Amino acid sequence: MAPQGLELMATLADILTNDVAIGETQKVEFKRDIPKNAKDLGDTIASFAGSNPGAIYLGVDDSGQIVGVSGITNISDLKGKDDYQKRIQGVTSQIVDPPIRVQVDFIEHEGKIVVKIFVPQGSDPVYFSGSIPYIRDLSGKRPLKAVETKEAYRKYFETRSFARAGNDEIFWMETLFQLSDLQLVAHDYSDHMTGDDFSQMQYDLGATARILEEESTSAYAVRMGVTAQLKHISDILEELEAHRLTGDPRNWQEFGSQLDLATSLAIPIIEMLKKRLYQEQTKISDFETVLGSNLALLGSDWEKREKYLERGEIERIRSSFRRSSFILYRFGQTPQADNLDLAMLLKQLGMGLRNLTSESKYFGTWRRAAGFEQIASPMRDLLELANKVQDRLPRSFD
Repeated sequence: MAPQGLELMATLADILTNDVAIGETQKVEFKRDIPKNAKDLGDTIASFAGSNPGAIYLGVDDSGQIVGVSGITNISDLKGKDDYQKRIQGVTSQIVDPPIRVQVDFIEHEGKIVVKIFVPQGSDPVYFSGSIPYIRDLSGKRPLKAVETKEAYRKYFETRSFARAGNDEIFWMETLFQLSDLQLVAHDYSDHMTGDDFSQMQYDLGATARILEEESTSAYAVRMGVTAQLKHISDILEELEAHRLTGDPRNWQEFGSQLDLATSLAIPIIEMLKKRLYQEQTKISDFETVLGSNLALLGSDWEKREKYLERGEIERIRSSFRRSSFILYRFGQTPQADNLDLAMLLKQLGMGLRNLTSESKYFGTWRRAAGFEQIASPMRDLLELANKVQDRLPRSFD
């Protein structure tokens, strides 16, 4: 892992150079500076949060020329950088339905200062700037149509619909899903520790931390006797969200050891939750239908890969892998998956798809010209697993 860390230390400027060379894409947008109408920046941030991780470079014009921002004299100008931090924070504070956290970095290039705003893909299906939901479309943004917004929420809530569940069961399932997400992120974290990939992972861990902290204070956590454990896991994940990588291998090892600790603390709680859910026969409504539709959507997106590549929308495939990985791994934790003998297959699918989102292995800027050749072989194996899952679903679904 140490060589990767050293690579990361050199790549803020390298990533800027690569992104500028390629131009504006599904995951990159240029702006000369913070727009006079700051809502324009907010619209762009919301579009990335609801679509795919992305970077906004302030100090780069539409043609890809690095011009630098006007308000920072040099990389040591603390007052100028602080002013930009506050102005960007002011913009993001307007995105409250739901909120989104961004990461701001300052890059010096030939005496000019570029401000990079990394926007993670959020945990909610749609993000609003003002009262308007936005989505990333090719190298720009656009408002979501009403039917698109409705469909985004439908897909989101269909995996959170629990049949005949009381408040305790809802707490058990939601907490299980959050701890499941932690397990999934942790299983191959070392493949996600470069560039924006690491920033996205930190956001995911932070989002889980905030939900677990809220859950830890509930009466349901008290009744289960897991208040302290959930709070402990949440505290660790919050520290990991704030962790700053350096080139020191010990710094990387510290991140990994703390993530491993959080995961080990989660295991007994997961087993306890699964036992409770099994005893109460808590189910996801239309489990087979929702699972089948998610597998079909994954296959459909993969079939469109050449179209996405031609249009510069490679991030759509990556986001499809990302979304499916979390959903399938979560479903693999449920009693219904155990009853259908699908638990292991769904977890393998989730882990395999999660690994395919790795920037260092598959989606780095320097790899995109090769298309999807490196992904094709492991994806064939995963589609075979998906077919096995389909074969084990009740025939009534067909």
